[in-house]
Amino acid sequence: MSNQSLSKAELWKLRINEYRSSGLTAKEWCSQNNISLSTLQYWVRSLNKTRLSKVDNPTPIFAELPVLTAASFLGTAPVTIHMGSIRIEITDSCHPDLLSNLFGILANHA
Repeated sequence: MSNQSLSKAELWKLRINEYRSSGLTAKEWCSQNNISLSTLQYWVRSLNKTRLSKVDNPTPIFAELPVLTAASFLGTAPVTIHMGSIRIEITDSCHPDLLSNLFGILANHA
Protein backbone atom coordinates (compact mmCIF):
# COMPACT_ATOMS: atom_id res chain seq x y z
CA MET A 1 0.00 0.00 0.00
CA SER A 2 1.46 3.36 -0.92
CA ASN A 3 1.66 6.25 1.52
CA GLN A 4 -0.52 8.33 -0.83
CA SER A 5 -3.55 6.08 -0.33
CA LEU A 6 -3.36 6.36 3.47
CA SER A 7 -5.15 9.00 5.51
CA LYS A 8 -2.94 11.31 7.58
CA ALA A 9 -3.91 9.47 10.77
CA GLU A 10 -3.08 6.07 9.25
CA LEU A 11 0.23 7.39 7.94
CA TRP A 12 1.12 8.78 11.37
CA LYS A 13 0.16 5.53 13.10
CA LEU A 14 2.68 3.78 10.87
CA ARG A 15 5.32 6.44 11.50
CA ILE A 16 4.79 6.31 15.27
CA ASN A 17 5.09 2.51 15.21
CA GLU A 18 8.33 2.84 13.23
CA TYR A 19 9.64 5.40 15.74
CA ARG A 20 8.72 3.25 18.76
CA SER A 21 10.28 0.11 17.30
CA SER A 22 13.44 1.95 16.20
CA GLY A 23 15.03 2.10 19.65
CA LEU A 24 15.91 5.74 18.96
CA THR A 25 14.92 8.74 21.02
CA ALA A 26 12.18 10.87 19.51
CA LYS A 27 14.72 13.58 18.67
CA GLU A 28 17.06 11.10 16.95
CA TRP A 29 14.25 9.46 14.97
CA CYS A 30 12.86 12.81 13.84
CA SER A 31 16.31 13.98 12.76
CA GLN A 32 16.88 10.82 10.71
CA ASN A 33 13.44 11.09 9.09
CA ASN A 34 13.40 14.86 8.46
CA ILE A 35 10.35 15.37 10.69
CA SER A 36 10.09 18.06 13.33
CA LEU A 37 9.92 16.82 16.92
CA SER A 38 6.86 18.95 17.61
CA THR A 39 5.00 17.31 14.71
CA LEU A 40 5.73 13.83 16.04
CA GLN A 41 4.64 14.88 19.54
CA TYR A 42 1.44 16.39 18.15
CA TRP A 43 0.48 13.17 16.38
CA VAL A 44 1.34 10.97 19.36
CA ARG A 45 -0.95 13.11 21.57
CA SER A 46 -3.67 13.31 18.93
CA LEU A 47 -3.79 9.58 18.27
CA ASN A 48 -3.66 8.78 21.99
CA LYS A 49 -6.67 11.06 22.59
CA THR A 50 -8.58 9.33 19.80
CA ARG A 51 -7.71 5.89 21.19
CA LEU A 52 -8.62 6.90 24.76
CA SER A 53 -11.93 8.44 23.75
CA LYS A 54 -12.91 5.10 22.21
CA VAL A 55 -11.92 3.31 25.45
CA ASP A 56 -13.76 5.82 27.67
CA ASN A 57 -17.10 5.08 26.00
CA PRO A 58 -17.09 1.35 25.37
CA THR A 59 -20.21 -0.50 24.34
CA PRO A 60 -21.34 -2.57 27.32
CA ILE A 61 -21.26 -6.33 27.01
CA PHE A 62 -23.55 -8.31 29.25
CA ALA A 63 -22.75 -11.80 30.43
CA GLU A 64 -24.97 -14.28 32.21
CA LEU A 65 -23.39 -15.51 35.45
CA PRO A 66 -24.48 -18.38 37.65
CA VAL A 67 -26.19 -17.50 40.92
CA LEU A 68 -24.26 -18.80 43.90
CA THR A 69 -25.94 -19.40 47.21
CA ALA A 70 -24.42 -19.86 50.65
CA ALA A 71 -25.16 -23.56 50.34
CA SER A 72 -22.89 -23.81 47.30
CA PHE A 73 -19.90 -22.79 49.46
CA LEU A 74 -20.37 -25.40 52.20
CA GLY A 75 -17.43 -27.71 52.48
CA THR A 76 -15.16 -25.54 50.35
CA ALA A 77 -11.57 -24.65 51.16
CA PRO A 78 -10.96 -21.80 53.60
CA VAL A 79 -10.55 -18.24 52.38
CA THR A 80 -7.12 -16.73 53.08
CA ILE A 81 -6.55 -12.98 53.30
CA HIS A 82 -2.96 -11.66 53.06
CA MET A 83 -2.04 -8.12 54.13
CA GLY A 84 1.71 -7.64 54.24
CA SER A 85 2.97 -10.12 56.83
CA ILE A 86 -0.53 -10.77 58.19
CA ARG A 87 -2.35 -13.90 57.06
CA ILE A 88 -5.96 -14.60 58.07
CA GLU A 89 -7.60 -17.88 57.17
CA ILE A 90 -11.39 -18.03 57.42
CA THR A 91 -13.32 -21.29 57.29
CA ASP A 92 -17.04 -21.79 56.80
CA SER A 93 -17.36 -22.48 60.54
CA CYS A 94 -16.10 -18.99 61.46
CA HIS A 95 -18.58 -17.23 63.79
CA PRO A 96 -20.16 -14.20 62.05
CA ASP A 97 -19.32 -11.88 64.99
CA LEU A 98 -15.65 -12.82 64.79
CA LEU A 99 -15.65 -12.26 61.05
CA SER A 100 -17.33 -8.87 61.50
CA ASN A 101 -14.72 -7.87 64.12
CA LEU A 102 -11.87 -8.97 61.84
CA PHE A 103 -13.15 -6.87 58.96
CA GLY A 104 -13.63 -3.89 61.29
CA ILE A 105 -10.04 -4.17 62.48
CA LEU A 106 -8.76 -4.53 58.92
CA ALA A 107 -10.78 -1.51 57.78
CA ASN A 108 -9.39 0.65 60.58
CA HIS A 109 -5.75 -0.42 60.17
CA ALA A 110 -5.41 -0.99 56.44
